[in-house]
Amino acid sequence: MEPALDDATFEAIRNQPRDITDTVVIKTFARTNLIPRKFQVQFALGVDAGRDVLCVAGTGSGKSLAFALIHFFRDNIQTWIVSPLNVIEHQMAADYCNYGLRAVSVNASTLTPELIKDIASDKYDIVISSPEAYRDSNKLRKVILSPDLAHKRHVTIVDEAHCITTWGSTGFRKDFERIGDMRIKVPNQDAPMCAATATLSEKIKDGVVQSLHMKADRLDINLGCWTPTLRFGIRIMNGGMNSYSQVCEHFDTSIALEDASQAMIFVERQKSHTLLLGN
Repeated sequence: MEPALDDATFEAIRNQPRDITDTVVIKTFARTNLIPRKFQVQFALGVDAGRDVLCVAGTGSGKSLAFALIHFFRDNIQTWIVSPLNVIEHQMAADYCNYGLRAVSVNASTLTPELIKDIASDKYDIVISSPEAYRDSNKLRKVILSPDLAHKRHVTIVDEAHCITTWGSTGFRKDFERIGDMRIKVPNQDAPMCAATATLSEKIKDGVVQSLHMKADRLDINLGCWTPTLRFGIRIMNGGMNSYSQVCEHFDTSIALEDASQAMIFVERQKSHTLLLGN
């Protein structure tokens, strides 16, 4: 994937007067030891210009870093990231903290009255939460809409934005479909509303844009969803209880579970999760 600058250009500008793009690259490298990719810089500059951003990029392409780039060259930014899964929220918060940013995840496993007070008192610049926590008046909603943080520039980013249509409109997690309603209630209605995903058909895209009330002058970034490490495969399973052992056949059973590489397996019910671990 194309970096914003090649290595030679990067070295040439490190100590020279530079434009905003070069500044973003240099400051990102200073905080992360990474040269940002072109689309990551485009995302950050779009947000900095006050534009909504719709980003389609493959799994592992670096979308989560793009969300944070604006914090490396602008102060007084408050970013709200809405994510569908606790594990993603925790990982993003940990990554951002490693970059020296003030980040926290808010979900059922972390939520306390003290945490809400800390967020309201400007202790965190990046807050990652579920859509339910984002909209709940007893959780983040009252902080987002309160005057306590009105002095900051707010940015809302919906990660895995296809869930707005695939989950929100089906009723599975209705709050996904209602995230955009917050836009007309926040202190600054011109605050950017952004969305990112690796999965976006034209039909789902239309649903996302409409649901988030994205503006006509939004910045569209479309890198496609393909990555070299992504493979699609279908395995026919017998169903029922036999399926659990068949899932395990795809893993090296000689490796202890705590030593195995990271993997994510989605199941329909919590009971299925327990039975799967038992295999």
